Amino acid sequence: MASLITRMIDLEGKLEGTAERKSILYMMADVRGTTGLALANIRAFLLSGDNKFKDNYETLWAKNTRRFNDLARQYNNLSAEQRVAFDQFKAIRSEFQTYPPKMFKIKASKQADLANYWLSSRAAPTAARIVKILNAMVSDQRELLQTDANAMNQLIENLSTLEWVLLAAGVVIALLLAFFLTRMIAGPITQMASTVRQIAERRDLTIELPIVSRDEIGVMAQAFNDMMKVIRETFGVVNNSAYEVASSSLDVAERASGNKKRAQGQLERAQTSEKIISEMGNTAGQVSAAALAQQQAAEQSQEAITDLLNKMDSVARSAEAQEQEVSETMSRVKEMGETGAKVVGTAAEQGQKVEQVTAAITEMSTAVENMQKTVAQASEHGKAALEAADEGHKSVSSTVEGMRAIAESSEQISEIIGVITEIAEQTNLLALNAAVEAARAGVHGKGFAVVADEVGKLAQRSSEAAKEITTLIKNSTTSVSEGVALTDQSQQALARIDERTRVNIRAIDEIAAVSTTLVASTTEVQGLVQEL
Repeated sequence: MASLITRMIDLEGKLEGTAERKSILYMMADVRGTTGLALANIRAFLLSGDNKFKDNYETLWAKNTRRFNDLARQYNNLSAEQRVAFDQFKAIRSEFQTYPPKMFKIKASKQADLANYWLSSRAAPTAARIVKILNAMVSDQRELLQTDANAMNQLIENLSTLEWVLLAAGVVIALLLAFFLTRMIAGPITQMASTVRQIAERRDLTIELPIVSRDEIGVMAQAFNDMMKVIRETFGVVNNSAYEVASSSLDVAERASGNKKRAQGQLERAQTSEKIISEMGNTAGQVSAAALAQQQAAEQSQEAITDLLNKMDSVARSAEAQEQEVSETMSRVKEMGETGAKVVGTAAEQGQKVEQVTAAITEMSTAVENMQKTVAQASEHGKAALEAADEGHKSVSSTVEGMRAIAESSEQISEIIGVITEIAEQTNLLALNAAVEAARAGVHGKGFAVVADEVGKLAQRSSEAAKEITTLIKNSTTSVSEGVALTDQSQQALARIDERTRVNIRAIDEIAAVSTTLVASTTEVQGLVQEL
């Protein structure tokens, strides 16, 4: 108010100095003077409590009101800038004039020193307790954050180790599966080789391959069995043909030998007859004509016998050709026997390979059983990890709720500190007013000046402490918010870990099912190989 009325006076000094303007200037000076004196008496009354200062204020304020009304009637004579300043002064004065009665009433009551009393008896101890509580909260929060960080690091390390273990187990299982699949493909082929080796060693063409599947291996086994069947039938036909040819050859040879002997006998008899006839012709000339006829007959007989001998030679040559064919047939049979021996030898080699396959299948069965046990243990570890992740998820949720409760408490404490700050500011204002009045009082006001200075310092320290506490609370709130955010992120990470662990468990269960199937298949194959 004093600055506004002073501005009006300064503006008046720039106007023309007429009698009317001088009257307005006096009104402004009276208003400013009574306003300053009224404020001084208010301060004196608040500091001393002496009613004379109250009476002086009322007298001065009455004069101030009278001169203010006089000035208001000169409103139209004011300049534009003065009117603006006057309107502002009028508004502030109207608001101010309601305060002194309230201040006088409070000063006269027991609440005059309420601010100082509350500052010393309530605000300061409460602020100290709040600072102590906040320090403890900050320390606990730091410990909780460190504990959570250590737990999260340990959990991450455990999960990382588990992932590496599962990865190694998966690689081993994949290698075992590849090995078993290779064995499943190579097993039937090895079994075929063993069967051929048995055929070669035992020279038994009745051995057949068992057909355990309908794939290409099964088709090969069926084709091999059909081939062995054809070979058995061919060997049977060849043996029968060889036996028949041998029998026929022997019969023809015997017959040819008999015919040859008979022809030689007839030739000898014919030669004997010729000699006899010749002797008879020499000794019995009388019978030369008959001898000549007999000679002609003998010649004809000799020609017939010669023709018969030629025919016997042809029969002998035919028998020799048949014998040669029989020899060739026997050679072919011998070659077929050697081929069969080779086949039997190959079958023997395949038999050794079957024994090796049997041993490999036994080892594979043991490895599959061990793999099944390992998969079961991995499944148990995965379930334990899933339970640990669920517990960590619940713990993180509880931590988030606790941090949020701490944040709400920090906000309430901030509101309390705000009230304390306002009280400290009001106390500081009162101390400044007291210092002003003590300065005006001169020597008699030195004691008040010392007290006002101490009160001001106390208010300043309280305000600074409140600001520091507010800063600490804001920092704590920020840290708590960051902790909540980090905990939320940890919670999300645990959720993702939980999901991955569930996926790993499902994969382990599938591997366990496959390993069970492998055990059953291996047992069946082992039984079939033992039967072979």
